[in-house]
Amino acid sequence: MVVSPGSERLLDIAWRYGRACDRTNEREEGLFLQMFLMGSVGEDIEVSKEMRTEFEERSNSYFEEFPNSEVITRFQLPEELDDRSLKQALDQILGITPEGERWFARMENELNAGKMVAPYVWLPRRVLRTVPDVAYLWAFAKSSSRDAHAYHLSICPDPAEVRADLSRDLGRVPILDITTLMVLHEIGMLEIAFRLLPRVAIGKRTLVDIQNLSHPYIGGHISMSEISEVLKDHIVQIDQPGLPWNKDDEEAISPALSEIKGLASSGHYTLYVDDERARQFINLDQGESPSITTVDLLFEAERRGVLHTSDVSEKLARLIECRAIVSVQGRYFLGSIPEEVDQIDDVDTLVDILLSLIH
Repeated sequence: MVVSPGSERLLDIAWRYGRACDRTNEREEGLFLQMFLMGSVGEDIEVSKEMRTEFEERSNSYFEEFPNSEVITRFQLPEELDDRSLKQALDQILGITPEGERWFARMENELNAGKMVAPYVWLPRRVLRTVPDVAYLWAFAKSSSRDAHAYHLSICPDPAEVRADLSRDLGRVPILDITTLMVLHEIGMLEIAFRLLPRVAIGKRTLVDIQNLSHPYIGGHISMSEISEVLKDHIVQIDQPGLPWNKDDEEAISPALSEIKGLASSGHYTLYVDDERARQFINLDQGESPSITTVDLLFEAERRGVLHTSDVSEKLARLIECRAIVSVQGRYFLGSIPEEVDQIDDVDTLVDILLSLIH
């Protein structure tokens, strides 16, 4: 459910939620404060004195109890406000120092130059400061330049890499990460994946991440809501393994990816991870786990007649449009040539059409 900020309905929902939530819980109470603020803006919104008084009391208590909350924070702007003083105030609140800005700029430059690599889910906030989460990173990548490699997902860049044969039983249940689910959703393959794979596994922490990113007041990503709905429709096909929480998880950049690494070490799963760097991380300090990618799934869909060659070409082209790095077999370039080419006699027009397929 997505409710427009500044609507009376949102204020009513926020107030009722505030009655039910745990006021001592940082996330629950912080979510109430966010919802109330969003719902109380607007000229036509009437907020009673009782509501305002309670909100002020609860917000004061919250910021005393959780002064460094990552859910919601407050700060006071300088009285004489100009662009420079505003930036300085925001930098101070966000903990951004000149040294920190230079560090983030250097990291992005090294990613763009290929001097540094990291799993896709590690990049938001930790390396790319202006990107809040992995769903935004995927969205930013689609509109990024071809040289902005820091934002691009590397799936299977090596044309010499031997592709997995899905015509035979994998022997192990494929375990999917959040990046793979985003890729499948992007190219319209999520439903088809459940037709081709009778059973899959999605870690508990990955499911929590999807839930948070789809929540209208935490992530608000429509794509994540759509992914969540498809998963609900196929819940009987999904195993939901997990690992006990430990101290190392508190320091992990991505607890969900660390959980997949731990689960993969059991030998019970085939990695279905579309991020080349994440696969490398998972295989650190342990034997290389068998793995597949969405490219393998596309080939299998074609083999079974679920997709035509031109369909596979179209979906590979969409991945490339999203700046994903994939190796493409020559026949899929041929499959992307439109049928109307057969009717074209003018050489220049034909050349223009063919060149458009590779730019």
